[in-house]
Amino acid sequence: MRHKNDLVPLIDYRDLLENFVKGIIHKMLLQERESYLVDNGQTKGNGFYKRNLMTSIGNYENLNVPRTRDGKYRSQFIPYHKQSSSDFEEMIHALFYAGVSTRTLSEVLEKLYGKKISHSTISKIAQVGTNEINKWRNRELLEYYHVLFIDALYFPLKRDTVEKEAIYLILGVRPEGNREILGFFIPGGKEGAYNWEEIFKSLKKRGLKKVDLFVIDDLTGLTEAISRQFKTSDIQICIVHAVKNSMHKVRVSHREEIIVDLKKIYNAANIETSKIELKNFNDKWCKIYPKVIKYWVNNFSYLTAFMKYPAEIRKYIYTNNAIERLNKEIKRRLKSMEMFQSEISAEKILYVLLKNQNEKYLSRKLINWTRYFNVS
Repeated sequence: MRHKNDLVPLIDYRDLLENFVKGIIHKMLLQERESYLVDNGQTKGNGFYKRNLMTSIGNYENLNVPRTRDGKYRSQFIPYHKQSSSDFEEMIHALFYAGVSTRTLSEVLEKLYGKKISHSTISKIAQVGTNEINKWRNRELLEYYHVLFIDALYFPLKRDTVEKEAIYLILGVRPEGNREILGFFIPGGKEGAYNWEEIFKSLKKRGLKKVDLFVIDDLTGLTEAISRQFKTSDIQICIVHAVKNSMHKVRVSHREEIIVDLKKIYNAANIETSKIELKNFNDKWCKIYPKVIKYWVNNFSYLTAFMKYPAEIRKYIYTNNAIERLNKEIKRRLKSMEMFQSEISAEKILYVLLKNQNEKYLSRKLINWTRYFNVS
């Protein structure tokens, strides 16, 4: 049930770099000038001058290039009196995607620019990216979100060997109806409730205090982990996943009929009607599929939590589709890659993708959200 305004497509890879790199260029130039000042016994710079730079990944206008009082500082990253640079793309790719050591990066830049750059300078410049990532991932959150959608996707990551690892994502809906990506997390290994609970604790340290509703997949132990950290929150198990999991447990000849009966449960106008439909479902199928019946009976409160909210916004919250569409788009963007070369490389790539998508989310509101959502 996709709403035309329910997802803002991620922008193209090159657009991501064009929007992202300009600020990084400025930070690198400042760090480079600082190293120059220290090496030459100076304490102050001399402002900036404007210049443009054309690269194969974008054209950057009105860059603030630092100056020094002695007038001798020349950036090794932006060619002096040269308006274009194809090498600069390679340097950016090295910083953000290779995840290489400072020694290796120093060798790469030496080949590009014909001049050896000290490991200490490279370390400071490379750290700019890491600092930016950590600043974004540890930013202060709102105290209150209406909804948090949580999910994990898998992608190959190289450590000593290559294995698919879980990347945990959280997408929230703010009180004013804007969506926000609260963060991404790569704790290692497969998805598990223990890691989710640690993530919830980290969100609380960043300022989060209250969530009305969590929308989740049916991961073992996850409802308990949420309840321990957010005692007053409602929990909605994704209906789509619940139905799919149930269909794996029934014969093909019965699936169409069971789907119709399940729809009567979760499409009911209210909880009371839904309970009646659950009883009918139980009476009809309990002898044939007792495990399916047991699942829907035991998890009824988690499967119908969305019914506590106004009918006009239930389409947004009865499934995990919002974050799964984001996951699907991320996978599409990563399709050309065989693996992440390291955890650091994974963090840099995901940061670029998610930070830019987050800016799109924050710029738009879900239609009629504040009109219908009951703010506590």
